[in-house]
Amino acid sequence: MSQRLWIAIFLLVSVSSALAKDSAPALRTAFRPRLLTLREGEAIVKAAPGHNPHTSRTPDCSHLVHEVYALAGYRYPYADSSDLYAGIDGFVRVARPQPGDLIVWLGHAGIVVDPAEHSFYSSVSTGLRTEFYNAPEWRARGPARFYRYETATHGNFSVANERLARITKHTAQVTTTPLAEEPHETSSGDEFRGAVVVRKVGR
Repeated sequence: MSQRLWIAIFLLVSVSSALAKDSAPALRTAFRPRLLTLREGEAIVKAAPGHNPHTSRTPDCSHLVHEVYALAGYRYPYADSSDLYAGIDGFVRVARPQPGDLIVWLGHAGIVVDPAEHSFYSSVSTGLRTEFYNAPEWRARGPARFYRYETATHGNFSVANERLARITKHTAQVTTTPLAEEPHETSSGDEFRGAVVVRKVGR
């Protein structure tokens, strides 16, 4: 084999190696996880009235939140309320909830609708309802925990969560104040309340 051919092969291998090193950081950045934005959380709330269980039976609380998240495009392996309370892959515990976050007690789970009015949507013994987590019967269950879905750059979140989802049981301070270019609109809560029953007192 001629000396020129060996030099050409060496240069080709060197260039390929350099390109691979340069592209690796970009790949890692593309799959860096992040928490859902306020607007994405509101989209989960808006998806809830469109929930259509496959059977005539009302789903239990953990199946309901799992199905609503899937309907909104945010999938995760099913987990019961006890596992959700402890913390599962793909969710990060937060101190201040925003619409679309999970609200979980030991034995019950729901979806936050409007933190300002402490409302959440869940499956209870009387059906699918919006109730208030500061009501006496819910406060009697003890402190609720809030979890926010962890995603990645738009269009890649399924792969990103599969690779990088993690369990965290530590409270993280996450601001719920929207960016200036994305003003918070309260109409989503009003639309949602029009589709379900809102009750301020016990069942």
